[in-house]
Amino acid sequence: MIIDIGGGTAEIAVISLGGITTFKSVKVAGDRFNSDIQEYMRKKHNIAIGESTAEQIKINVGSAVEDLENPPADYEFYGRNLLTGVPTAVKVNYREVAQAIDRSIAQIETAVINALENTPPELSADIYKTGIYLAGGGSLLRGLDKRLSKKTTLEVRVAEDPLKAVARGTAISLKNFDKFPFLMK
Repeated sequence: MIIDIGGGTAEIAVISLGGITTFKSVKVAGDRFNSDIQEYMRKKHNIAIGESTAEQIKINVGSAVEDLENPPADYEFYGRNLLTGVPTAVKVNYREVAQAIDRSIAQIETAVINALENTPPELSADIYKTGIYLAGGGSLLRGLDKRLSKKTTLEVRVAEDPLKAVARGTAISLKNFDKFPFLMK
């Protein structure tokens, strides 16, 4: 099972014998996390921030869980105070970001559980043995692997170089085009 969390969608696939046996896609990923962070800052701190600031917050202190073993330092950012209209500095910690994106992460968890429920039983045993792999930029979110592991009770691993994993896999598939009959359709 592979979960690719990109900018716009999280795609969950169970792959067997060179083909996709189960597939689920949800429109919850990095962009939604950014929107959640923007909304949280507006509601909790009365601060308006742009998408790029939300992205920097996600990168610097983003977390899928509120209890990290090695938490990042608080992150200071600048935004516009909604009450006064004056630019101001605010510090945020990883726990606040985890609260901000909790609902979106829960939607990904639900999609993963649905994909597991729709997986043929004989492949479920393989997933139990090999675990779940995370790819895409969203997989770099601190604690996401642990949260998904706790929810599914399966081992969850982040792919090596997750930002490039899908591109590398596509390149390998194209080089071995004749070995993947489903690509020829």
